[in-house]
Amino acid sequence: MSERAKALLEFVVSDNRVWPDRWHQFHKIIKEKHPQAPNPLILGGSIASDMAKRIRLLHQIHEIKEDPDTLERADDFLRKEPYSASNCAPDPLSNRNSYGQEDVPPLMYLLLLP
Repeated sequence: MSERAKALLEFVVSDNRVWPDRWHQFHKIIKEKHPQAPNPLILGGSIASDMAKRIRLLHQIHEIKEDPDTLERADDFLRKEPYSASNCAPDPLSNRNSYGQEDVPPLMYLLLLP
């Protein structure tokens, strides 16, 4: 994994960030060259837990980690977003969705960190 990919993964979980407000626009950057990248958990996926949403964002970054051009565009996009444009939650993140059900194993997102 490149240093830029590691730095981006660390950035997106820093300061209690979970997912960007403009997640759909971020996904459009990725989807151009990586159509298999998972969709963001918005609209129908909005009931997902904070942990599931963070895992999805980390998974999206893992999909592009070997593509320097897309990684650069994604990195630039996320770093230019103001902190106020991030949905945040303190760690440890909840793994319970809007219905109170666990939707991912606890601490699963640690597998996706560098």
